[in-house]
Amino acid sequence: MVDVKEEHKIMVMATLLGICCILTLYFHAVRETGVVFTHFFYIPIILASLWWRRKGLVVALFLTALLLFSYFFVRQEWGTVNDLIRAPMFIVVGLIVAILSERIAKAEEKIKRKNILANIIATVPDSLVVLDTDLRIKEANRSFYEKFRTEPDELIGRGIAEVL
Repeated sequence: MVDVKEEHKIMVMATLLGICCILTLYFHAVRETGVVFTHFFYIPIILASLWWRRKGLVVALFLTALLLFSYFFVRQEWGTVNDLIRAPMFIVVGLIVAILSERIAKAEEKIKRKNILANIIATVPDSLVVLDTDLRIKEANRSFYEKFRTEPDELIGRGIAEVL
């Protein structure tokens, strides 16, 4: 089941894609010109890539196919190749935005997990220490530092055997 927020995104995207189709038809079939109208295409491409990450590339592929189809089959005159150059850029821009969006989501998740861990460590009343795979101290709570009468800078990165 699709939630209301997702339904709104789908409706916005459908509207934007409809506008793109109308612009393509108008400029290629009615005006018979290659005036740069495709800059509007970047709006749905970027939004789709931000909202749906790599799945949003479907929008870039659709608009690329629309532009190429219109260029070869609808447009009457063959003056400029700007459309042919611009079409692959839709996919490149969509891919870059999708990759960056995925990286942002991973970074936010990592920050969220780190904040949860920091809250757990801070609220434990007993001494608590977090070690890495080499048994070096990554983090510790205030009680641990008070018990060993040290500061975080002195312990972080040192082996647990050195401290105890």
